[in-house]
Amino acid sequence: MIPVAGLLLAVAAACGVSAAGENPAVALATGSATVITDLDDGWRIRADPGRAGVTGRWDAAGLNDGGWARGALSRSAAGEAVWFRRWVDVPAGWPRVVLVLEGVAGRADLWVNGVAAGRDLARQRFSGGACLLDLARLAAGKPRCLLALRVAKGDDGPGAIAVARMAGDPRPWLPDARDRLRFASSEAPDLPWPSWVRGEGTAWTAFADPDGLTDQGGASEGLAGWRGELEGGERLGAVSCWLFDRGAGRLYAAPPAASTLRLEGRYLPLPIVTVRAGKTFALTVGYWPYVLTGADRPPMTLAVGEVVVDNVSDRPREADLIIVVHPFSVSGEVLPVRRVRYDRAAQTFWVNDRPALVLAGAPDAVGAAAFGDDAVPGGAWVLAQAVARGELPPSREAEDPSGLVSAAAVYHLRIQPFGVRTQSFRLFLSGTPDALPPDLVRAVREVDRTAGWKEVRARWQKLVAGKERVFLRVPDKAVQEAFYASTGHLLVALAAGRVANADRPLAAAALIRSGHAATATALTDAAAAWALTPAPVEGLSASAVVEGAWHPADAFAGAWAAARAGDGEAARRVLAWWLAHPTTPGAFAWGALVDPATGRHAGGALPDPRAAARFICSLRDMLLREDGDVLWLAPGLPGAWMRPGDAVDVRHLPTAFGILPGFVLASFPNEMALRRLSAERVANRGRGPVIEPRDLARPPGGLRWRVPGTRRIRQVLVDGVRLAEVPADRVLFLPMEFREVRVAWRPVRLPE
Repeated sequence: MIPVAGLLLAVAAACGVSAAGENPAVALATGSATVITDLDDGWRIRADPGRAGVTGRWDAAGLNDGGWARGALSRSAAGEAVWFRRWVDVPAGWPRVVLVLEGVAGRADLWVNGVAAGRDLARQRFSGGACLLDLARLAAGKPRCLLALRVAKGDDGPGAIAVARMAGDPRPWLPDARDRLRFASSEAPDLPWPSWVRGEGTAWTAFADPDGLTDQGGASEGLAGWRGELEGGERLGAVSCWLFDRGAGRLYAAPPAASTLRLEGRYLPLPIVTVRAGKTFALTVGYWPYVLTGADRPPMTLAVGEVVVDNVSDRPREADLIIVVHPFSVSGEVLPVRRVRYDRAAQTFWVNDRPALVLAGAPDAVGAAAFGDDAVPGGAWVLAQAVARGELPPSREAEDPSGLVSAAAVYHLRIQPFGVRTQSFRLFLSGTPDALPPDLVRAVREVDRTAGWKEVRARWQKLVAGKERVFLRVPDKAVQEAFYASTGHLLVALAAGRVANADRPLAAAALIRSGHAATATALTDAAAAWALTPAPVEGLSASAVVEGAWHPADAFAGAWAAARAGDGEAARRVLAWWLAHPTTPGAFAWGALVDPATGRHAGGALPDPRAAARFICSLRDMLLREDGDVLWLAPGLPGAWMRPGDAVDVRHLPTAFGILPGFVLASFPNEMALRRLSAERVANRGRGPVIEPRDLARPPGGLRWRVPGTRRIRQVLVDGVRLAEVPADRVLFLPMEFREVRVAWRPVRLPE
């Protein structure tokens, strides 16, 4: 969840030990938040054509730089590395102490008191062009600190820093609201900011009305973040939920390590997040889209949000559930919320003069504030704490032209031992009305989670049902479930317009292989979807590192290539490694980038449609593969799936030649059996409808099967007829209408 706070907090430096060095520090006068002090002159300068300064620790506070030249910071590195050092006093009376560097070019690195404070600062510039750092925090409470800068040539030319200042207010250099939030997160790095604020990219789970699948506008879209926050499609603002444990005095949000997106109905990933709040509470947040219809109004899509608070202790506990509407967005943008107003009669928050959030029950307290408004202690995060503790008078509306307003509804909970409290709310996703008459308020409140879930499930079942529905069962249950989950992630991403145009052919290739031809051909023609093959990814393995981050989609491309080459064991190793290292546990979801140090999401989409599509293609081509005019059965099954007692069962598999009813490959101690299923037999077992004869797969080159493994073959029976000779390459050419192939093994001779 997202902390919604005006966290441009006052930072005052405490007294500490005096720093070493013979350069006198410049005494700086304290002043108001608007005071600015230039730091352009008074620097010690030394060229470093090699890297002697890095190995020799020229950033150290105890280094004697008396022999260095004196000069201004604005000197350009002119192609060679240059070091700049100077001491500064940290003003104790300023509300903040910000180091402002302007005109940063090339490669510039900063150390404060010998500790690395900023790497490649040119990449950290805000929209106004300046680089801002919280100097008071970097000084670690010391009243005096050493600044050491190494400026060198970069990709964009010679290195330089034009201007250096110390300021008490960062806002003149932060014209963009997004940059103000990024700076606030740097001042309070321990709070659970959204991943995009931390520079980790965006994280989302898209969900939408499945009937809008072909509408790439995503009008009914909702985005759920991995900490339980929710953003509506056409609504301004986002919603997140917090839990304040009164006994422990702590405010809890869902950390990414505890997030789980549950799967319902096999294909449908529902954004449900559960977090354990200490040893006392468990907090679960879930969302379900629901279409509200009426005779006298157009259809409206709502997100039914449900929050469940469990007291997991054996004593009565008190907590505050805080539901916050705010301008952050899990997709990585700042949605401007210029005005928030709470309508007590309708129990509704109005955002930018339109109804946005409808509460199912009257809150015990409500507060609203503008981000950065010095009249209140921060934004809605601090506001929610203060309201919950009764330390701040409630405010039912707030306004801010910069679009950074937040509001909070607080519910005081007293929960018995092992008791549960449920609270729900409704967020408009599309079709938002301009007014809320009493009958509409009543209709919105009457929408419950169960009804919404049933409607969504019915729509998804309608979408994925039909003659093309794929059924598969393999010994590795995680692989099996990940196939369906990836299909669901991909369908939802398409419905929400979250698949890039460049990835649409790949999405079509995956969907047509997983039985969703109608959706696939809406993206590209069937011939192009079947013709798509994995591009070679050189030097990648299951856990390959690329530019400091894992790329799951590239690893799955390698698995797909291995599957098409018939190397099922290599493909299985890749799939198994990533199934053991999911970005979102329990949902079989992977991010576009994953941090190699922590395994956490490091950027791009989550779930990543490209990774989902390549996972689908790799597994499908392990089970069935087209090769020219030939159709290979079970061409890439790994040995780990063919132990005695194991079976692989696949049905209603679409191919480039039509639909294959399916086959079952079973392994026994002394033999292996491959059974081809007929369309009628599949239907009679309830696995799907009867396949019309015109739709059956009839590859011109026929069917082939390579007997897996290396065990010596004693005999092969095809529909009861023994083959006169077993091919040396173990490849069998099978009749189109064969029913069963049985392979008997030679006895294994034990060593004497």
